[in-house]
Amino acid sequence: EPLRHAIDEVITAVQQMARERIGALIVWERQDVVAEGHGIEVQAAVSAPLLRTIFYPGSPLHDGAVILRGDQIVEAAVYFSEISQNPTIPETMHTRHRAGIGATENADCIAIIVSEESGQITVAVDGTWTQGVDSEHLRRLLTDLLVGEARPRLLKQMERAFTGMRRASSKQSASQRDEGVMAEGGHPRESNPAQPKPSGGHIQSQ
Repeated sequence: EPLRHAIDEVITAVQQMARERIGALIVWERQDVVAEGHGIEVQAAVSAPLLRTIFYPGSPLHDGAVILRGDQIVEAAVYFSEISQNPTIPETMHTRHRAGIGATENADCIAIIVSEESGQITVAVDGTWTQGVDSEHLRRLLTDLLVGEARPRLLKQMERAFTGMRRASSKQSASQRDEGVMAEGGHPRESNPAQPKPSGGHIQSQ
């Protein structure tokens, strides 16, 4: 299968670049288009030698991101206009990491980042990231996220969360309506001072 072969090629390239401390940022599209003509058009099959050539220090393309779509490299030398401002990103993760994480915050994609300082591999998706990923972990992640069931599971989790939020909002609205019911004679019903009104709720950020 072409996509599984592309995953193998990416893993090979990432392993080699991590060993040689070659910095890299690979962004793999899923449902959203990330490549929008901001880089250099490539349109070539994903291969480890080509990825290593692109990111090799001194290459005119090595400083930006490479965008993958399916089993194709579609763009190289892509610079994102926005990088993540997430305050929990460690200080050891610099612009390349923030650019990759930011890409996953703004679009449905996967970012694979190789640190030129430590050779550490980081994978980001949906604004979250995992550091210190080895080859087997990377294979499981990419297979699950690109050809497996990760996306449907994520959508179900989000739907359950939103359903809970809607139910909580409906209960709060019903409580507020009850408090405003007019008593007989056209006057608002007074609240029982022994029963304090419920305070407004808020959704905690994750």
